[in-house]
Amino acid sequence: MAKDLTKYDFIIAIDKSGSMSTMGMHNQSRWKNAKEVTIAVATKAAEFDDDGITVIPFANTLKIYDNVTPAKVEQIFIENEPNGGTDTAGMLQAVFDRYSQSRLPKPIILVVVTDGEPNDKQHVKTVIEKFSNTLRNDDDFGILFLQIGNDPEARKFLKELDDGLKCKFDIVNTKTTDELEGMSLVDAFISALED
Repeated sequence: MAKDLTKYDFIIAIDKSGSMSTMGMHNQSRWKNAKEVTIAVATKAAEFDDDGITVIPFANTLKIYDNVTPAKVEQIFIENEPNGGTDTAGMLQAVFDRYSQSRLPKPIILVVVTDGEPNDKQHVKTVIEKFSNTLRNDDDFGILFLQIGNDPEARKFLKELDDGLKCKFDIVNTKTTDELEGMSLVDAFISALED
């Protein structure tokens, strides 16, 4: 069944931990690769989310930019640079709290651009499981992890999030940038909402 993506708010979380400065594929840094992916995702998401997307760069701390247009994404990358750890659980908790505290929350598609391994893997799993079990419908919230780089340990962990959580609803999907090249971004967004 086709999903109406215009009813969703889009959030893009960008991992800006120190490891994102590592050189990756095509002789460019993971940070530069993340920027290209984020601009593409933001441009496509803006076609559906007419009040602007939310962008959240995160490492040990995070900053929330609301009502972002694709043109503003470049500026966000200029204002932030890779440094610190990867508090993925903290970022997820902040997004989930925001959603839960909204009086009339719109359904959300959260795209997490990351090179993979967080500070605390178990905490990430627990936060997602706990939040998923509060949802009323399986298409109220979807999380798409886009892996930058090809770290096998990171891939293994992201697959665990995709396939191994104990949730009322399966709200997580993961893709590598290579997999993303073989599909449309619309299909990638929809994959976040399907089991």
